Amino acid sequence: TKAVIILPFFTQLPEENLVTLKNALNHFIASHFPMKSDEFPKGTLRYNNYVDCVKKLLDALELSQSPLLLQILTEVLCRDNRHVMEEAFQICFQNIAKRYHILYTVW
Repeated sequence: TKAVIILPFFTQLPEENLVTLKNALNHFIASHFPMKSDEFPKGTLRYNNYVDCVKKLLDALELSQSPLLLQILTEVLCRDNRHVMEEAFQICFQNIAKRYHILYTVW
């Protein structure tokens, strides 16, 4: 998860490089993320690593405003009826929307 910290800098690459980045992120998620967010028992190392990585990805999304990261994280969120980090996703998405004045509703 340490490499995720520098991810925002790579989301500004030219389009042809973004395809490679998207493939790498999809492979990473397929290899290390559960299909359902509650698969890892709460409090275990795997769960804590998963939550930490998702937080870092959300931070990268908020910092970069990357459509690529938005798409990938939306796909992760939508795997579940209720993702264990749904509130963090909502806060991140709201912060992005507020920045661009897209969302005018009160939550």
